[in-house]
Amino acid sequence: MTSEHLNAILKESRASTDKQGWYTLPAGTTLNMHVAHSGTGFAVNSVEAIRANSDLVYARTSKKQLFCFARDDIFAILIDGITGEPARRAGFG
Repeated sequence: MTSEHLNAILKESRASTDKQGWYTLPAGTTLNMHVAHSGTGFAVNSVEAIRANSDLVYARTSKKQLFCFARDDIFAILIDGITGEPARRAGFG
C-alpha cells in the first residue's frame, strides 16, 4: 500500500491526529487491515488508531494490542462504521 492510499483511507474514515502522530478514528468506527508477506496473510480487526512513518505502519486495536507492519505488506483496509452513514441492515434491503 502506498502512502497516498493510506492517507485516502484515513481521510475517508474521518480520522483525527494527536500530538504523537496517531490517527484516531471517530467513536464507533474501526478498521480491519489485511496484511500478507511471503504468501502468508492475516487480518487485524477492530483497529482504532494508526501511526505511520516512511516504511512502517503501527495499528492499535480496541483490545489495546499493538501491531507493526511494513507498509508494502498491507493490501486492503475495510472501514467499518463510518460516522454519518446509515447503519447496515441485516438481509437484502
